[in-house]
Amino acid sequence: MKLSFEKTKCNLCGQDQTKNIFTLRSFNVVKCKNCSLVYVNPQLSQKILAQIYDKEYFVTSGEKFYKNYFEERKWRTEEFQKVIQKINEIKQPPGNFLDIGCAAGYLLDVARENGWETYGVEISKEAGIFAREKLKLEVFVGTIQKAKFPANFFDVVTMIDTIEHMTDPKSELKEAARVLKKSGLLVIDTPNISSLGFKIFGKGWRFMVPEVHLWYFSPKTITLMLEETGFKNIKITYPYFETKYFNLTELKNLLGRIAQRVALPSKIIPSAPMRGNLMNIFALKV
Repeated sequence: MKLSFEKTKCNLCGQDQTKNIFTLRSFNVVKCKNCSLVYVNPQLSQKILAQIYDKEYFVTSGEKFYKNYFEERKWRTEEFQKVIQKINEIKQPPGNFLDIGCAAGYLLDVARENGWETYGVEISKEAGIFAREKLKLEVFVGTIQKAKFPANFFDVVTMIDTIEHMTDPKSELKEAARVLKKSGLLVIDTPNISSLGFKIFGKGWRFMVPEVHLWYFSPKTITLMLEETGFKNIKITYPYFETKYFNLTELKNLLGRIAQRVALPSKIIPSAPMRGNLMNIFALKV
């Protein structure tokens, strides 16, 4: 696959003044001098990204993407049950539920079992077809803009491990606000660039995948973008202790990786799971 790239401006403030943080696998990771949003510039073109998501993202022999997402249904479903439980504490079914970037549909499957009327959007044809044919879910293959959902239709919209992949996350959030009912709930799960994990491991941070992770938010930058796109009452949590990664084996692994990083500061050391790496964001439509 011959790669092609597209230059971009800061998706939060629109400025084009940046400082380079580092270069990884020929990708420049930069920070906006105006608002501090971290992003990849230039980014892979939308054509190349579409090919990646259709052909190799969910099933690959490489280390950058999933080995086989479709074979991970059991443990991912267990994790998504926790997500739905948190959502149900804020918004009770029945109601309309949209998952943007729904992948194979495992989150939607759990939401449906909990009484939600579910809809999904997924740009990967392979994953979208799996969700429709195997799980019998209502999934649109494409972008949320092309799905053309009615305004004020959904009670809940989720973006789980999705917003960092979007070429224009601000526009996607505006569309999410349009289709949400007033005081509807938006739930986002995304890496936290201000985490201790990134500060320690840098290029080796587990979420530093500049091929497909195009935008790296902090609590500050995601809050600003949400406020600018029609959301309020923004709450951010940092899941870790309740996840499968909080165990003695992973803690030993983390300490070992930190020791390696200290001993070999010029070498890229792959990070281990730790608290603060991920953010769960909950917000209500204004």
